[in-house]
Amino acid sequence: MNTMEEETRSWREIDSLEGIQYLIDQGILLQWKDMKIMKKNLSLMQQREISAYFAKTVCENIHDRAFCEITVESFLVWIVNLLDEESVSSFIQRMLKEEHREASWKTFIEIALAGDVTDSNHDLEMFSTGVGIVCQMGVLLEQSEGQEEEKASLLDFIATYLLSIANNNLSSVRMSLLHYFGHMSVHNVKSAKAFNRVMNRFGHTVLDNLFLLLFNRKSEGVALQYLVQNLPYIFNADNQCQRILHETFKYYMLKKPDRFILFIQILADHLDSKGSYKVNCEVFIQHLAALFRVAAEVGHRELAKEVVLVLQRFASINVTSTVISALLADDNVKLKFKSLLKMIQLNDQSKSSKDVLKFLKSTKRGRKPAFVKIDAMSAISQISYLSAFDIAS
Repeated sequence: MNTMEEETRSWREIDSLEGIQYLIDQGILLQWKDMKIMKKNLSLMQQREISAYFAKTVCENIHDRAFCEITVESFLVWIVNLLDEESVSSFIQRMLKEEHREASWKTFIEIALAGDVTDSNHDLEMFSTGVGIVCQMGVLLEQSEGQEEEKASLLDFIATYLLSIANNNLSSVRMSLLHYFGHMSVHNVKSAKAFNRVMNRFGHTVLDNLFLLLFNRKSEGVALQYLVQNLPYIFNADNQCQRILHETFKYYMLKKPDRFILFIQILADHLDSKGSYKVNCEVFIQHLAALFRVAAEVGHRELAKEVVLVLQRFASINVTSTVISALLADDNVKLKFKSLLKMIQLNDQSKSSKDVLKFLKSTKRGRKPAFVKIDAMSAISQISYLSAFDIAS
């Protein structure tokens, strides 16, 4: 190690943890081209140790802004190329352990979201990854215990910085913001308002892109995961958000009826199995009623049947009978469609629900989205994967 300074000024020359830590400590910028060799030389465990070491270095050098900027850029080059969730987790967990974390967190967030890096060929990738990491930091911080005053201050800081980039057009950034503020909206009013704000700003575009990805064979499984996990947040949002969601539902139900119904069935399964908030189910039921009305307006009886089959699953919830009564009283809904709704009421009184609804079962099905064929992915991995697809709207 006595000749380390003379022999190791390049990341390409390093094949040990000690050597990498030395370059990080010296503020030697990691170049994109060096990562291929770095990945070959280190095990997964070593890669994760280095991720944590980047966090340690930022925390210990917050008074040297220029040094921190080099460290953060090197870390973003490092993490974008690794594509490893555990390495991201290692970095954040080390940041969480910092005793006086407010200053170090703010330093990292400011630099990561500034998007000011030397590598102009990969700046967008590093910026979008930085946004995803900051969002994940906020989620884990909210879940942590202790230091409530500092935690509240940091969460406000994160929200402010994330909202400042809400005009960014990158799909990955928009999906990250939608997920973050949706998740946080469950916990406080400020985040709920922020979620409504981002949904109204670009929610329609994001949803449109996600449904295009849902109907793409290569991306459907991941798109389905993202939609199923995040739509309940939208169900809890304001009326304008519901209008945006309804227009998206309406368009894709008519464009891809078989596949859309399969999606709605899976979403209903999720709401059932996860014990979602009552308001989520009630709003979902109202969306189903609106979709039934659309199917009736265009005279698509088979589609209306499928919507009724999903609606019937929520027959025990009071709002279901309310929306059914409203549809039955609607003069614009034809009798042949109202008869489908009456079957829900009959089913609720019958001892043999399978017999009562048997005639509603449709044998026509599209190819089922491959949700069960992929492992569960974190939000940051879902977004990274989906943003790699160039789908024309």
